[in-house]
Amino acid sequence: MSAYQKVEQFDSIDEKKLVDPLYEDKFCKLFPGKLELVWYYFPTAKTKTILTSDIKRVFYKKQVFKEDLLMTKGWGKGCSNIWWACDMSRDLIHTLTRNGENVSWYNIVIDNGEKTLKGFTSTCHEHFLETLRPLLPSGSTISEGMP
Repeated sequence: MSAYQKVEQFDSIDEKKLVDPLYEDKFCKLFPGKLELVWYYFPTAKTKTILTSDIKRVFYKKQVFKEDLLMTKGWGKGCSNIWWACDMSRDLIHTLTRNGENVSWYNIVIDNGEKTLKGFTSTCHEHFLETLRPLLPSGSTISEGMP
């Protein structure tokens, strides 16, 4: 078997469940025990893994360019204590192109107890939050708006 060949055989259905994400879009993957933020680290674009058991608070807000101008950034840390995973068209392009289609992209911010919060874009925030909610420890909160 080639090193580049994807293994499709599993010993049980449970092993396959551990491999398939519960939620996935081009910015994140959510598994039962972890959340992976795609294109997180600069300049390597490596993935950031956050254990769902460490998540204390989740914030979400519809992308609106004028409101988010100084709060968000395409990649990295802006004027706040949030490190944003790469989405170079965050807010501006999404607001201009998606509003005509009645599609809303959202900014999501995760507080996992570290000093720097983690931000990323969600293409389907309702489904993401609905899938994430039962994985969070008791006492974790999900709030509309930014921290």
